[in-house]
Amino acid sequence: SHFVAEKSKERTGRVIAWREFGITNAFTLEASLCGAGDGKRCSAQYTEADLQGMGRAFCLALTMYSSKYLEQEDGMYQAHVQRFLVQVREEEAAAEIAAKDLKARIMQERAVEKERREEAQRRRREAQALAGCVLAGGGTTHVAPYPLAV
Repeated sequence: SHFVAEKSKERTGRVIAWREFGITNAFTLEASLCGAGDGKRCSAQYTEADLQGMGRAFCLALTMYSSKYLEQEDGMYQAHVQRFLVQVREEEAAAEIAAKDLKARIMQERAVEKERREEAQRRRREAQALAGCVLAGGGTTHVAPYPLAV
C-alpha cells in the first residue's frame, strides 16, 4: 500500500521520519495531564502511576507488534522480548503490592483516627456528666465525686 500524508500533517514527526529516514512505523502517544474526558474516570486527573502504566502498555504493544516483523534466526530478539515481558509483569506486580500496602496503611490510619475521635467524644461526655454533678450553693461551688440522683 502507498502511504499518503495530508497537507496538515506534513511537518509532523511521523511524516518526516517516513520521508527522510524511510521509517514506515512511527507512533505517537498522546495523553492529557487533565485526565479523561468521559467514562468512569471522567474529570479525574491522571496520576504519575497512570501515565507510567500507559507508557508500559504502549511499550508492550510496540514490542508485541514489532516481534512479528523483527524476529531473528538466533532468537536473541525473542529472548529480549521475553525479558521485557517478565520485567513488565514484575513491575505491575510490584505496583499492585505497593497499592495494596498503601490502601492498608490508609485504612489503618483511618481506624486510628476514628478511635481518637471516639475517645475524644467519650471524654467530652464524661466531662459533661461531671459538669452535671457540680452543685452551686451558698456562693461556693462543690464537685460531687459521683453523679447525683435528682
